[in-house]
Amino acid sequence: MTRKSKRDFVKEILDKESPFFPPGPRWERTNSFLTHIHDLVDFVDKIDDLEQIFNAFFESATEEDEEGLDLMYSIEELEDVDFASLKSVLMRYIPIALVAITEHYFKSVISNLVDYDVRFRRNLSNISTPLSFDLIVNLEQSQISLSYFVAHILPTNSLEKINRSVSTILGEDFLKLLKNKYPKAAKGYQLSLFDLLLSEDELAQKIQEELQNRLNTMLSVTQLIFELRNKYAHEPIFPKANDERTIIQGASAITEFLWASEQVFRDILST
Repeated sequence: MTRKSKRDFVKEILDKESPFFPPGPRWERTNSFLTHIHDLVDFVDKIDDLEQIFNAFFESATEEDEEGLDLMYSIEELEDVDFASLKSVLMRYIPIALVAITEHYFKSVISNLVDYDVRFRRNLSNISTPLSFDLIVNLEQSQISLSYFVAHILPTNSLEKINRSVSTILGEDFLKLLKNKYPKAAKGYQLSLFDLLLSEDELAQKIQEELQNRLNTMLSVTQLIFELRNKYAHEPIFPKANDERTIIQGASAITEFLWASEQVFRDILST
C-alpha cells in the first residue's frame, strides 16, 4: 500500500505566482476584478451583433472609400473568425474567473478575521490540520503569517465549503448571518403603480417575499457558477444554451453575493 505523501504547505504557498494578498482595501480589489468580468460578459453578450457589424462593413466597403478600405485590410482576418465558437470559448472562461475572484475574496476575509481578534484565533483549534512545531518554524522562516496559512488551507471552492470554512473562524453560521443582513444590503425595492394600492402591511410582506426570492436566486446561481467552473476547468466542452443564460446571470449573482458578504464582514471587523 502506497503511503500518502505529506503536504508541504510552505512550498504550496511560495509556489503561487502571487503568494500574498496585495495591499489595499479588500472590497476595492474585488470590485476592480468584477468590473473587468462584467465588461467581458457585455462583450460576449454582443458578439452576435459584432459579427453582423463586421459582415455589413465588409459588404459595404468600396474602392472609392480609401479609409474604409484601409480599415478593412487591417481587420480582414476577422472575416474568417467563427464568432459562435469565439463566444463559447469566452463563455467558458467567465465561471472560472468568477470562482477565482470569489475564492480570493473569502481567503482575504479569513486572513483578515484571524489577524483581527483573538476570539477568531481561538477557533483555529477547530481546524483539522494540526499546527506542528516544525510547521510553525517553517512558516516563520518563510515570512508566512499564521492568517495567510489558515486562509490557504481552508477550502473555498464551493458555496458549502465557503460557509463551513468561514463559519469555523467566526464560530457561527456565516450564511445565516448573510441571510439576516441581506434585506439591508440589497438594493432598494422598486415600487410599481399597483404597489400603491396595497396596505402598509401588504407592501411590507411583498417586499419581504421579493427580497427572499432574490436571495434564493443569488445563492442558487452562485452555486451553479461553482459547478460550471468545475466542469469547464476539467472538460473540453462548450456551454449549452441553458448554461449560457446561467453564466450571464452569474456575474451579477456573484457580485451581489460578495457585496452582501462584505456588509456582514464590515460589521464584524468594526466591532
